[in-house]
Amino acid sequence: MPVRAGLSRGVSPTVSYVLLLAIVAILSMGAYIYGNAEIARLEDAPLGAAAESMMVSADAAIQTVAHGDINFTTVMDLYYPKGVVRVDEDNNWVKFSAQINTKTYTPITTASPGCAPLSACRCNTTSTLIEDTGTGMTMGRVLYTNVYRGALGDDVQFVEIVSCDDSIEIYADPTCMGKSGPRSRMTVRKMGYNATSSKPMVMVRIC
Repeated sequence: MPVRAGLSRGVSPTVSYVLLLAIVAILSMGAYIYGNAEIARLEDAPLGAAAESMMVSADAAIQTVAHGDINFTTVMDLYYPKGVVRVDEDNNWVKFSAQINTKTYTPITTASPGCAPLSACRCNTTSTLIEDTGTGMTMGRVLYTNVYRGALGDDVQFVEIVSCDDSIEIYADPTCMGKSGPRSRMTVRKMGYNATSSKPMVMVRIC
């Protein structure tokens, strides 16, 4: 009996030690995963506001060129740590889109504008909402600008910010229609006027 008691006391600390190591490992892994998620959230927190400001500046550059002389050209450097900026000819937009690890905007859940036909999606002086039919996202206008913004999701969001003005026709340079971050260069050139609508035609190159 004393021998068995001694063996029992020898096994118990070993098992306890193994269990303790397992618990510490699980807690450490959980803290690591949670910490990484929080770091990603904190790193992404300013991205939405920075991208919105960038798109407002991009829209101002497009407006300046559209109201200038034919062949008037301006160049603007864009900086966005993640995401893509590209020309969307179908919608007449220049668009930033990215997956952001934080809540940037409150998703708009009101009835969509109903973009059928597609011309109903185009921005004008009175539109406060537009819809991206490709993603199903409804975007709201940033006050006093031609920029619209929206998001899908909650804690992790797919964000879109677009510059659009239905009084200007946007064309993509086929050699450089868009680029992922962190940097790109946007070149905007006035091509002339549409013979039918008399709208200024602007070529946008994003490389």
